[in-house]
Amino acid sequence: MKIKRISAIALLLCIAVFVTALSVGCGKGSSEVGTYLNGKYPDDATELKKDATFLIKEGKRTVTGKYTIKDGRLSLMLADGSVSNCTISAKGITDSAGELWVKK
Repeated sequence: MKIKRISAIALLLCIAVFVTALSVGCGKGSSEVGTYLNGKYPDDATELKKDATFLIKEGKRTVTGKYTIKDGRLSLMLADGSVSNCTISAKGITDSAGELWVKK
């Protein structure tokens, strides 16, 4: 009885590790990670990091948070709880104002 329970727990742990590994890797491939510069204001930059966090610098303002990518949609979750939805493609990131941020 104990062996079956231990086996079941081990199986659940393996599944949990597998699901976690998939969720960490999904949508945050190395092709999206990097720095993107605003086409209109090249001193403004957005950095998507491997750990699913981001950093945006616009003038003297800096914004940080976490991001997800799914089906070409980039969702930026800011520290205050708000979400900004953008699109991401081979051209770069198009923000909610329609501005293109090109990968550096």
